[in-house]
Amino acid sequence: MGSVTINDVYKGDAKLTKGTNYTVANGKVTLKTAYLATLTEDDYTIKIKTNQGDLTAVITVTDTTTLTADPATAVFDKNISGEDYDDVTIEITHNTTGVTLSSVHNGDVPLTLETHYTAVGLVVTILKAYLETLEDGAATITFKTNKGDVDAVITIEDTTALG
Repeated sequence: MGSVTINDVYKGDAKLTKGTNYTVANGKVTLKTAYLATLTEDDYTIKIKTNQGDLTAVITVTDTTTLTADPATAVFDKNISGEDYDDVTIEITHNTTGVTLSSVHNGDVPLTLETHYTAVGLVVTILKAYLETLEDGAATITFKTNKGDVDAVITIEDTTALG
């Protein structure tokens, strides 16, 4: 039979670049993580051309990123003497690397950095000056990242009349 020489690797009709998209060692083709990260979730046909014929494999690309908001729920009290009259800080936690915050929304309304919230990395503080303007009830705040979205619910209340 002789030894197998790997000549080229293709994704569909696109020829991949050895060293950039994949490596070969001991007759084994390894697709690089950096290359796979550029692909959308889907099934891909990989063709490996060798000196003894072609091999075909199907790989499935999935994103297993888990995002959570910590805390997932919070309370803001419009009562300036109340314990919960303060900015609300929420941290986006994850199980991967390279997560970046792209925007923050209250429902369909995009919030403005420095006006409605501040952010240091993935720690977001919703400012009380903004929270004071909201109606009493639940406000679903959506944190949009390059790895997906995550929600936190801030309950807006006013206990001023109770004190």
